Amino acid sequence: MEKKIGVYLAAKPNLFKLFFMRSKFLVIVCFVFFAGAVFGQSAKELNVQAEAIINDDPDKSLQLAQKALKKAKAEKNSEQEAEAYLNVGMGMYYLDDYKGGIKVIKNGLAIAKKIGDKDLEGRCEGIIGEIYVYQAAYKKSLDHLSRARTIFEANGNTKDLARCNNSMGIIHKNQHNWNEALVYFKKGYELGDDVRKGDACLSMGEVYILKKQFTDADEVLQKAVDLAKKNNDKFVLADAYMALGEVNIAFGKKEQAFAYLNDALAIKEEVEDQQGISKVCNIMGDLYMANGDSEKAHALFLRSAEIASEINTREELKDAYLGLSNTYHAKSVNDSAYLFLDMYNKINQDILNEEASKKLSQIEEGLVAEKRKQEEEHQAFINTIRIWIFVGIILIIGVFGYVMFKRYREKQKANEEILKQKEEVEKQRALAEETMKIVAEKNHEITDS
Repeated sequence: MEKKIGVYLAAKPNLFKLFFMRSKFLVIVCFVFFAGAVFGQSAKELNVQAEAIINDDPDKSLQLAQKALKKAKAEKNSEQEAEAYLNVGMGMYYLDDYKGGIKVIKNGLAIAKKIGDKDLEGRCEGIIGEIYVYQAAYKKSLDHLSRARTIFEANGNTKDLARCNNSMGIIHKNQHNWNEALVYFKKGYELGDDVRKGDACLSMGEVYILKKQFTDADEVLQKAVDLAKKNNDKFVLADAYMALGEVNIAFGKKEQAFAYLNDALAIKEEVEDQQGISKVCNIMGDLYMANGDSEKAHALFLRSAEIASEINTREELKDAYLGLSNTYHAKSVNDSAYLFLDMYNKINQDILNEEASKKLSQIEEGLVAEKRKQEEEHQAFINTIRIWIFVGIILIIGVFGYVMFKRYREKQKANEEILKQKEEVEKQRALAEETMKIVAEKNHEITDS
């Protein structure tokens, strides 16, 4: 036995070495295969892959799009270069880099215009407009979305037209034009594929909640859930569950509300949607407070406040501070209750001031745009007048020249006629003189004879 063990122990290093060498070889083979699979792909193939996974994995989509961009430049393929710029910008947008996303997509837009690819131009315009929606730059957003809609309507691209309608609906929703928002969301649902239908249903449900039409909200949000599951769209699914939680709170169905909100929270945590986690925590905190459980409510509001403070989302932070004020009040810790109430009031006032400033800015932008439009129309009118004056002068000069030329021709013709008559008179005179000379000679001969 000892010998066998000794032999085994002596052979073991060789076995490890052989295993290591084989493992190393397998790793190299796998790496070469993977590198060949990625780097051997064309720009078009990489772009298709990047677009396909943008919802599920924005990070991976961005990496593929960046490789597609390098590949397209190497291939000198302008169409795929523009497509790659769009996909890179989309990845940045989905990762919350709005400013960077717009800048990159504008590069793609410039190329699309240059090569005359209207569909790609429309998609670039549409995504830029969509990003501006989330920056609350509604004037810029509408400019880009309107151009995109014009292109999609002309070429029959209903899928991207639906996306534009959904974005325009969000603008009206955020400005509390709820009926107008519903019109656009319904258009988005009618025209869109399953993904856009899911987006439209979620947005319609949120509008119905704001209008306190909870039965309508429940019906359309159930559709959103079904479509989100079908599309494997975790973001829409989580938001639909959160909205259904609010609907069931309104219906007084607290257990069902907790079930929906817990499902929403689990998905938000899975996809690492920090703002969404903060929002769900606030809703659940309010529900626990309504149930008289201030301890659980306090823990949720505290978690929401910590997240919102870290990522600087003031709307969620404001609601968390109000919730904490209420929980401290329920515990009779009045100093803390007043402190958080004061913090709530301060943030709420800042938000109101900012909204008022944005509205004023939008009004000023509208006035500037209207003034610019009037100036452009006035300049166009002046230019038109100048053109007509120039045309009039040319016509007058032309008519005057024609009259003068006609008179010149008539005078030249008259002079030619006078010259002709003069030549005829001279000829007749010469003939008469010749005749007189002959008669004189005859007379002379007669006289001599």
